[in-house]
Amino acid sequence: MENELAPPWTKFEWPQGSMGWRMGPGESCMNEWVSWFRSLSKKDKDQYIASYPTPDDWIMFYEITSEQDINKRRELFHQHSIEREKWLEKEFSLYLELKDKDIDKALKHLEKVATYNGKYKDSSTIFNSYVKKS
Repeated sequence: MENELAPPWTKFEWPQGSMGWRMGPGESCMNEWVSWFRSLSKKDKDQYIASYPTPDDWIMFYEITSEQDINKRRELFHQHSIEREKWLEKEFSLYLELKDKDIDKALKHLEKVATYNGKYKDSSTIFNSYVKKS
């Protein structure tokens, strides 16, 4: 592919949906990448997606980015919220499995999930959020 751009998550370590992607250098990076990606043929998009799988927390990124119809994109954002919540529940379940075996490993995992999720500032906030649900 000519003038191939690296995916946004390789440029900055912000989670998907972070304010960093909506202002300043993150916004510029994302806008440039989205414009470039949307200009690709379906074959080139498929090849790119196969070469650069999304990190676990960038759920439905390519589907949302590819969609140009605003109403369809809104539907995808709604579905994304549901899928992200499922991902968080799965990751929290893994924490619960780990905590009795290796508390240090469990807390590191929880911190990773808190960082990926972006809406939690630390592992105690995500922990408290899911303990209330349990």
